[in-house]
Amino acid sequence: MIKTTGRYTTDAAIKALEKAEIGKEYYLVCGRHAAIVRKTENDDLEYLELQSSRQNGWQYLGDLGYRKSYVRDMIKWRFGADGKTMPDARMIDINDIAKNEDVVNLMGFINTREAEQRKGTAGHER
Repeated sequence: MIKTTGRYTTDAAIKALEKAEIGKEYYLVCGRHAAIVRKTENDDLEYLELQSSRQNGWQYLGDLGYRKSYVRDMIKWRFGADGKTMPDARMIDINDIAKNEDVVNLMGFINTREAEQRKGTAGHER
């Protein structure tokens, strides 16, 4: 896991994104949001949008060279990074997450067909 801090949440997120490798996907947590992110062959950054009423899939996040200020603005807008609130970011390679048995077990509680859901001790909490 990559954990970064900065004066602002956007600074911490950019520090984490600078460590992204081409061809890998990461779970980025910063501000008030989390998303899968990746760096493309062209050094562009993208995030996976799954909550839009208009457009889901890979969305342009910017690049850390020419469009670094665009990345900063996108992190503010999409990740709810409003300045000094929690001025840190965490980025985890999704392959590492998939290998973690605890995470796999936790996923059994969410986003699962109702008949296959694991429920709380009272049988109704998810």
